[in-house]
Order: sequence, then C-alpha cells, then structure tokens
Amino acid sequence: MVDSNVTGFSHTAVLVSPVYNRSHHGHSKCLRFRYMLKGPGEKTLTIYQKADNGREIPVWVSKNETGSNWIYGQVPLGSISKFQVKLCLDPGRSKLIISY
Repeated sequence: MVDSNVTGFSHTAVLVSPVYNRSHHGHSKCLRFRYMLKGPGEKTLTIYQKADNGREIPVWVSKNETGSNWIYGQVPLGSISKFQVKLCLDPGRSKLIISY
C-alpha cells in the first residue's frame, strides 16, 4: 500500500504488468478490475496498453468520483505483438492510497 500522508507526496502512481504474449487468432484478452476514486479534487485513472516497441496507447480513462464504492471496469486488449498493461493514477492534489 502507498499512502501519501506518510510519504508527503501527491505524485502519479504507476503499476506495470509483466509482458503478455500477443493475442492468438485475432482474439482479444480482457482486463477486468475494480477501482475507487474518492475524495476532493480531480483524479484521473488511465490504463495504457504498451506495445513491445514502447508505444503507449490509452485504452481506458476515468475521472469520475466513485464515492465509497468499488466500481468494476473492463477493457479488451488485442495485440499483434507482446505487450504490457500500465495503470496510472494521478491524484491531483488529493491524498493518495493505493492497494494492490
């Protein structure tokens, strides 16, 4: 867990997946997740698909406050090459807590 009250920082938090193999036979993979954006100020959660050439494409963005509710999200991930998934949370000027 990362808590900005302890670190004193409100920087963007980044989580990067291991490398995944390309999609087989044109079938996409599905990333399913839960998230909570809570508290004052604007926060942005962005999910990128990072190709093996280093190019990052945003595939999902949320700026909506969820209150105290965990929200389910999902995004299809198709690729002709190996890729990674990168999650970025910009807490704005809010307290940041990340649990993984």
